[in-house]
Amino acid sequence: MKKMKTSITFCALFTLPLFADIRIDIPPGSDWFSRANKVSPPPPERPFDDAELRRLLEVVAISESDVEYLRSAEKYREYVGRCEQAGMDRRRVLDICQELLDGDEDFTARWGIGKEPLGVYANLLWFMGESGDRAALPYLEKKSFDPDTHYYLRTRAAETYAKIADVDEGIALMRKLLATGENLGAWKRTPKDFIDKISAEAEKMGGEASDNVISFLLEVVQNGDNSWDAYFSDAFLVAYLPGYADSRQRATILRFADTKNEWQRRRFAVPLIAHFDAIPPSERTDLRIRYPGLPPLPDDPDAAEASVPRAWLITAVGVATLAAAALALLRRARKPLAP
Repeated sequence: MKKMKTSITFCALFTLPLFADIRIDIPPGSDWFSRANKVSPPPPERPFDDAELRRLLEVVAISESDVEYLRSAEKYREYVGRCEQAGMDRRRVLDICQELLDGDEDFTARWGIGKEPLGVYANLLWFMGESGDRAALPYLEKKSFDPDTHYYLRTRAAETYAKIADVDEGIALMRKLLATGENLGAWKRTPKDFIDKISAEAEKMGGEASDNVISFLLEVVQNGDNSWDAYFSDAFLVAYLPGYADSRQRATILRFADTKNEWQRRRFAVPLIAHFDAIPPSERTDLRIRYPGLPPLPDDPDAAEASVPRAWLITAVGVATLAAAALALLRRARKPLAP
């Protein structure tokens, strides 16, 4: 038996080279080749029109892949290029994004998405931000303040605006948000992204930041109601504003020291408390000498008077006006009529 196995193996090895040059040529496009390799023929190419562009943007919206997010800028350029090749207006990419964001019911129903697909709409805002197209700014500003838009999406729209806009435009929008109190509770990423942008600009200017940037960030540090915004702004000011580290303005951040966030307390609050415990209040600098437009500090003698609510002042003026009018009428009534 052992000799038989050896003979069979020897014969196989001896005869194999005889068939080495024999080939069977089967065209790759034949039915046999497709069935044998389970290769389906490529689908017919779709015509690129509004419907196809909308489908592609819907796919972008429902994607959950981080890789797809990173390719958003590349995809935007691709879609704009295909629009131009097809003789379409390149603005159709942003126009359709806006149509989807403004509530295309067919879009959400077609993909089986719930009533409030916030993540899907946020993906579209991310896509618009990665485009860098300034044509989107008017829409994003309007969306940031739209009372009919979900709070989360207004926040994302403001972030996207700050990402595309230049520094001064971003500051103008954020000042509006500070004035209205809108979005500040959730605006944790935008200040960081914005500060990264102004840091890069300051480095280009030789390590100097513009007065507009400095004064705005001082407003956030002193009067903002979001600790993350204040701490991100603080880090920039320490690096780029001489005299800020030991200033009375910086000391106002201590209002956030009593926080329940343990990481934030250890990372920011404890070092700040130790820093200012070593600097008596009389030795802390006042940056209003350089930036006179800054509001009063909470510990100013006239701060209480300066912080009187405007509504109370209006009421007091109104009461005084009514009293004066009533007194005038009373005097007129007491005056004797002419004969």
